[in-house]
Amino acid sequence: MNNTQSKYHAKRLAGQGYTAIADAVSGARIHGMRDALDRVEREHRFSYAASRVESDLTVRIYKLLAYGEAFWRVLPRMPRPITALAS
Repeated sequence: MNNTQSKYHAKRLAGQGYTAIADAVSGARIHGMRDALDRVEREHRFSYAASRVESDLTVRIYKLLAYGEAFWRVLPRMPRPITALAS
């Protein structure tokens, strides 16, 4: 990500509260995380929440980093501008 792109995403983040960065995480890594989420949901019997705020289509899992390496692998490989946007 170059400086112009970084500024664009920082502006969107400030204005909307979020931004989408294409190809920030590889498809293989996303599939690994989905598999790990399925495993955590199954092993701990997490299911959809009954919440008016989040709807009944939300599974909330706290402290994902405690549930496996798949979730840790995303963090250190993020490009520097992405981690700067998050801070």
